[in-house]
Amino acid sequence: VWLVDERVDWNSAQHLPPKLRGVYRKVVNTHVSADGMAAALQVHTTTLPRGPGAAPWVRSVRSLLAAWELRHPGYQAVLAGGATEAYDSRAAVMDALPRYLGAVLVGVMFIIFFMFGSFLLPFRLALAILFTLAATFGVVVLVYQTPLFHAIWPWLANYEGVCYEVIPMASCVAVALGIDYDIFLISRVVEYRMMGLSDSTSITQGVARTGGIITGAGIIMSLAFSGLFFSEKLFHQQIALTLVTSVLLDTFIVRTVLVPALMFIAKSMNWWPRSVPECDDGSGGELVVEFELTPGATRSRTGIDSDADGGYSS
Repeated sequence: VWLVDERVDWNSAQHLPPKLRGVYRKVVNTHVSADGMAAALQVHTTTLPRGPGAAPWVRSVRSLLAAWELRHPGYQAVLAGGATEAYDSRAAVMDALPRYLGAVLVGVMFIIFFMFGSFLLPFRLALAILFTLAATFGVVVLVYQTPLFHAIWPWLANYEGVCYEVIPMASCVAVALGIDYDIFLISRVVEYRMMGLSDSTSITQGVARTGGIITGAGIIMSLAFSGLFFSEKLFHQQIALTLVTSVLLDTFIVRTVLVPALMFIAKSMNWWPRSVPECDDGSGGELVVEFELTPGATRSRTGIDSDADGGYSS
């Protein structure tokens, strides 16, 4: 025990003044077990429990304690406190993240297979989601773990790394939004293909007809998440950057460029083993949507009209 920067053992404690002797007794009662087989040591560090350097400090101290235990058989040393709790929580979350993403992707792939009857579409969806997550976290790393943007935002130099809580929270939202947009797009493409349009025309029509809705929804979501940028907490700002980046990537790159490109490459393999209508030619046709208004009733017809030359008209 240390009192006023002086080491105090049992012998010297007998000669302490009565007031200090009472303090020593309280310290012993709170730091030494009743049977005398365990003792607690308080260690004060220059780093915050959840700040930069805390995790490396915990790893280094635990390695030193493990080496000490090997040199002293029969004794056990355990490191506890705020820094170790934060380190263990981060380790548990990050270790579980691959299993979480794997389980979600496998479950979603089964759902997509039963919805569309295709073997290729589930794997293409998983690839698109993983691309979005990789690109999103790549942007976050560039902002918070490199000096690339310090000239623009000098205050970033005071921080190191990304809060581990951001990763699972942003991942689940990004995956949910990516699946939602993907199913919305593919449902329209499949609808056109089952009406007899060719693969290329179905993909083109699907992207054209859903592009405005997906773009509008993506902009609205990014604006909603942008409100967290104005928070004073770095945790909220990192969530905002992660979610906004994910939504914008998914809206303007993945659903409008990557997904159509992959489907154009696969063509008829997109639907295997599902049976789809045959096309008259490789060029496909144009979708026709007619609306006829009558007093008191509304009728609509959606289909493909062919002209006298065997082509398609709209």
